[in-house]
Amino acid sequence: MDANGSNRHPVQVALAQKFCSVWLLGPPPGPAVERLVAHLFPAEDAELALELPMYRQRSAAVVARRLGRDPAEVEAGLSRMAERSTIFDGRKGYALLPLVPGQFEYLLMGGGGDDWYRTYAELFEEVFGSGYASAYTRAHVPVVRTVAATGVPASGASSREITIEQPVDARGKVADDDALLAMLRAHDQFGMLNVCQCRQARHLTGHRCRQAAPADGCLIFGAFAASSVEKGKGRAVSRDEICDIIERRRGQRLVFLAGNVAPESPNVLCTCCECCCHALQLVNEWGGQHWLAPPRFQLAMDESRCDHCGLCRPACGTHAHEVKRKVHTFHPELCIGCGNCVDSCPQGALMLEPNRGYRRPARSFTHLGARVAPSAGLALLRARGVRRRD
Repeated sequence: MDANGSNRHPVQVALAQKFCSVWLLGPPPGPAVERLVAHLFPAEDAELALELPMYRQRSAAVVARRLGRDPAEVEAGLSRMAERSTIFDGRKGYALLPLVPGQFEYLLMGGGGDDWYRTYAELFEEVFGSGYASAYTRAHVPVVRTVAATGVPASGASSREITIEQPVDARGKVADDDALLAMLRAHDQFGMLNVCQCRQARHLTGHRCRQAAPADGCLIFGAFAASSVEKGKGRAVSRDEICDIIERRRGQRLVFLAGNVAPESPNVLCTCCECCCHALQLVNEWGGQHWLAPPRFQLAMDESRCDHCGLCRPACGTHAHEVKRKVHTFHPELCIGCGNCVDSCPQGALMLEPNRGYRRPARSFTHLGARVAPSAGLALLRARGVRRRD
């Protein structure tokens, strides 16, 4: 047992080093991440996991050959890890996923909540809460976009035909060609993950969300929905049902974030709260705005209508509105264009207008990777430099 009170086998330490790679957005090596990895992978599992690549699947037969082990024994070990979702199980074999984003989401989206998951959540929060991710947010890498969620047919509507309205009306309602309505129209398969991973993790550590429940899971579109349902990590929902869910979550003032890809691409729609969501924590505390694409619309304000009531402040998940001594101040540099404050304003002083800095999303995640590769490479090189100096 070491000074930190944990038994860690050398193979677990080696695996922790693998997860700490800058190229995987990993945390710096140290006792906290070693404790996390040791919890995820007992020594006998860590030996197998070390032979798995990140993302690229490898068969149990290949792992067994590399280790000189019995194939049936190796298959049983990898299958056990895949069942707990500490590794990815694909059609061609098994793979590791980075700690976050990757393994965190994959591990928790199924909804596990026993003591093992509780310990995992505590260890993960210790690692992520150190703020190490700020080392990666110093360059503009727009992999996530805010999704306009207005204009979805209301619950109980007689027709669910999805139509595109005018981009902006007098009250700032948005339904443009990369908004949520377009995502609904472009797909026939929809689903909802069993839980929101961020809210589930915070719930396991004793936090109670102010806006939503862990069971309010992320919404999934297209092939992502089919895959998640097949793996038992979510359930299929109809277009009617997903419209109802969206309308309800708009009422909860949740922030809608998705991958920065076109509506017809498979995607995941996170419905985020300020008190639990790690993406919003990254934005609010560690410069994560650089990972957000400029929104299609930006907030505008009619000062003559504002009566400084302050109702916009709690509706904003990024602290863009401030009210002191009954005087309202808007901080545009903190606004991510979600539009939640627009509906909260009884005086109609807030509205959305086209953003000149907007750029259309990439066609697919492959094209998105190519688009952000130069800036992402720069961010990673800077992060590696900082780590070496530290």
